[in-house]
Amino acid sequence: MRCGMKLNKKRKTLFVAVLMFLFLSLLAGCGGKKTEEAGTERPEYIYVPEYFNLGSSDYIGSAINYENEVFYYTEAWDDETGKSRTGISKYNFESRKSEMISLDVGEASVSAMQITPDGKIALLLYEWTNTEDENGEYQDGSGSYALWYMDPESGEITGQKELSEENGVAKDAYLGSFYIDAQGNNYLFNSSDPCIYVLSGDLQMVAAISLSDYINQMFASKDGEIYVTLYGNTGTEIRKIDLTKKALSDPLKFDKELMNINGCMTGISCDFLVNDQNTVYAADVTAGTFTKLFDWLDADVNGNNVNYFGELPDGRIWVITSTYDGNNNEAELLLLEKKKSSEVAQKEEVTLGTLWLDDNVKSAIIDFNKSSDKYHISVKTYGQDDWESGLTQFNADVASGSGPDLVDFSNLNYTLYAEKGVFEDLYPYMEKSGLKKENYVENVLEAYEMDGKLYGFTTEFSIYTILGKQSVLGELSGWTLSEMMDFIDQHKDSEVFPYASQQYMLYLLVYNNMDEFIDWESGKCSFDGPEFARILEYTKTLPEQYNDDAEEEGEATKLRNNKLLLLMQSVSSVEECQMLEGMMGEKPVYVGYPNKDREGNLISAVGSCLAISSKSGNKEAAWAFLQTLLTEDYQNSLVDGFGWSGFPILKSALELQFEKDMTPEYYTDENGEQVEQPKTTWGYGNDFEIDIYAAKQEDIDQVRGLIASAKKRQNNVDEELINIISEETEPFFKGQKSASDVSNVIQNRIQVYVNENR
Repeated sequence: MRCGMKLNKKRKTLFVAVLMFLFLSLLAGCGGKKTEEAGTERPEYIYVPEYFNLGSSDYIGSAINYENEVFYYTEAWDDETGKSRTGISKYNFESRKSEMISLDVGEASVSAMQITPDGKIALLLYEWTNTEDENGEYQDGSGSYALWYMDPESGEITGQKELSEENGVAKDAYLGSFYIDAQGNNYLFNSSDPCIYVLSGDLQMVAAISLSDYINQMFASKDGEIYVTLYGNTGTEIRKIDLTKKALSDPLKFDKELMNINGCMTGISCDFLVNDQNTVYAADVTAGTFTKLFDWLDADVNGNNVNYFGELPDGRIWVITSTYDGNNNEAELLLLEKKKSSEVAQKEEVTLGTLWLDDNVKSAIIDFNKSSDKYHISVKTYGQDDWESGLTQFNADVASGSGPDLVDFSNLNYTLYAEKGVFEDLYPYMEKSGLKKENYVENVLEAYEMDGKLYGFTTEFSIYTILGKQSVLGELSGWTLSEMMDFIDQHKDSEVFPYASQQYMLYLLVYNNMDEFIDWESGKCSFDGPEFARILEYTKTLPEQYNDDAEEEGEATKLRNNKLLLLMQSVSSVEECQMLEGMMGEKPVYVGYPNKDREGNLISAVGSCLAISSKSGNKEAAWAFLQTLLTEDYQNSLVDGFGWSGFPILKSALELQFEKDMTPEYYTDENGEQVEQPKTTWGYGNDFEIDIYAAKQEDIDQVRGLIASAKKRQNNVDEELINIISEETEPFFKGQKSASDVSNVIQNRIQVYVNENR
């Protein structure tokens, strides 16, 4: 499976992934009144947000606070001048006023800002200078750095100092993180040759600390000590910069192991604040503790959008967030104030249980909590410290009905729970709310139906498929598992699938088609049949691990030369289909995954999949949130300029996306003529790149047909089933057991499991 990733406005690249890596959110529910189903209790204190819009800017490059003011540097592109507008603004929380500080940095940009011990603002400036030949053609270029010092009240520049080889800074240094300690020493991280320069207040070299790898961040504690975060042997580590030893300290020990440290900022009531993208903690270095302050979602903040944050002298937390809608970057300043829960208006609490929460759903929860005066959604994330135990507990809570009101079943066995009646039928709720099934992509909803009842849905989707060149596959529109194995046998001298290894092909042929071997309704299993044995014999011929380093040609080149025959792809946009056709040099055939109905183009959820627990005591409140995800406003918000994130399930929003795909973009040439330009550029691996222009009607028709052909849903596979098959096939791959023996053992073990869990 490949996943598209947006790199910038004019570049997209596909990356190889055998299995989707699941990023674990750490959102623990708090706030509001006690909810019996979730077992959460209302805390004594909560953090209440106040919002200040900062307007549109392309980039907020740095932000710091000094006493009761926040200073932030912005860049915004000016179409009229063809240049970036730069500036430093400050917001005073006492006067509630914002002020722009006039700053002329010429062609330079501000890389970072810090406060000096004497209360000045130190600006790290970077400027790139081009070198041209006698014809004015670009030849080369070089960068230079300087430190400017600014008075925070008047905005006056009180000093300027160049950074160069005379200070011990390498000529080709690329300086990112910048901090100042309590003694006025300057700490600068050079990422071009990983090291930390420590320069005195007058910029004399104190130390150059070599590093074996990059750091994630540098930050200061409240007493002016400088620390770094980096990935080490124990995961994300926090280490102190030890000037005495001119080295990093050993990793600091804390009472909680955070899986992801997204940012640390200087504290006032604690040594420093720690953000893991979901929760903010107060760190005490001496005691070795992380004390939870609040979850971002409970403060109506999407932690993924947090750029900068810090603590004011009175304990309030300031936050700068930015969101990009495909066209504009919108920045917002927030002030979070700690208040007693009893002082805040109470709402009916609804819990949403998840293992990982989609970013769009996070934003929808925040919008809902802001707008609703009756309900509040709290998120309970399972598996914060241990994925497997979290998954086990989540399954137990969902099955028993003692868990959350809303269930994100993205990583659960939806079929099993839907057939058990664990989830509520949503069609009556839709009908009552005036939401008509025919207004949505019906086959997507039907893929989540059981006996005509809708027990859950995804808000956007892609098509999970297998494709190849028409000259190779002919007019095939689908195939059975046996027919696909025949195709593989007929092309033994060719590479049929990329990255084929034993476990990878088991994933493709078995795990991804588990319904071919298990009928959950009847309880019948068929792992002792000829098809499963045939799969085992085939996968045994493959290497245990695919040797990617041995590749001399990329996938695109091998496809064009018929050295590689098929691709597995999650198709999420018209642009992606345009890219695939360009890469193959002819119309691709989307034959899909094998199954007995030859309907192997599968509906694949993009992001979260949601259901209401049938035992919830807050069903109407839960539906009040769910229905917002089906509205025109929300579905239209999924239509963007990225062109890769998935298809909305509302028909009108899907048509809006198609209209956007077909809208050409132009530039004005030197003669004043309008010339069509690429909307973007897609790349596949390292050997293919194509400019994507506005789609033609035939491109849209092809995608419509692909979507319409998808009748089935890509299922999540019960982890226990994967464990059984993986355990029992290992001796077969090692030549210790026959395919027949292994098939019988797997049949017996899975039959017992199915009988126990139906």
